[in-house]
Amino acid sequence: MVKVSVIVPCYNQEDYLEDALKSLIGEFKDFEVIVVNDGSSNINAENKIKDICTRFKEFPVRLINQTNQGVCAARNNAVKNAAGTYIMPLDADDMICNKYLEDASKILDENKNIGIVYSLAEFFGEKTGLWKLGKPSMINMLSQNRIFNSAMYRKAEFEKVGGYNMNMTEGCEDWDLWLSLIGSGLKPHRLDEIFYTHRILPKSRTSQALEFKNYLNIRRKIILNHKLLYIKYNLAALIPLSARIILKGLLCRKSV
Repeated sequence: MVKVSVIVPCYNQEDYLEDALKSLIGEFKDFEVIVVNDGSSNINAENKIKDICTRFKEFPVRLINQTNQGVCAARNNAVKNAAGTYIMPLDADDMICNKYLEDASKILDENKNIGIVYSLAEFFGEKTGLWKLGKPSMINMLSQNRIFNSAMYRKAEFEKVGGYNMNMTEGCEDWDLWLSLIGSGLKPHRLDEIFYTHRILPKSRTSQALEFKNYLNIRRKIILNHKLLYIKYNLAALIPLSARIILKGLLCRKSV
């Protein structure tokens, strides 16, 4: 068994995959990589992904090919096949630092009450600069996601909460998972170093998720998936949420 399994879903991101895998090279060696080709439709994408995976000799890379089922299914499939005690998701167009795996796993080794470990982050590509995220208190997390996708967690605890929820088809499946883990009593912990860089593309799944119609549907699903948490906290998080939705709706109508 290895300590960390890095899971990398890849759908038509073969042009970035090599950079993502190269970012994992470093002194920490106790990890494996599982790349899931989620039915990529680009010409020769399957062959390109296979070629990239087989050329890496610095660490074990396993490739899983599946029909296109979406990122939740791809990640769930990767975790199911993972040998690691800890899971680190990495999108195929992003990058992390090898030291991130070492430092994050050490926090989980030493703190059983901590269930999510993440770091400072920055953007690159169409946008640059520090990714400013607020503190992940329960109220803040119910109001808005404060933890990016590439955070480490225990495989066993992931399985207890049911993994990535397959109803989060428009995005924010990571936010949904974090609420499940925090709701089960686990705490998040932030490493105060920049270990993760998020690529900003002109059009991405994240940008589509933030479009007004999708955004409202995602919020609705988050609330329904975690309604007991929202009730427990007396809807305190829904007050700023409602205000933002109304304001965003007015701005969208004004711009039409």
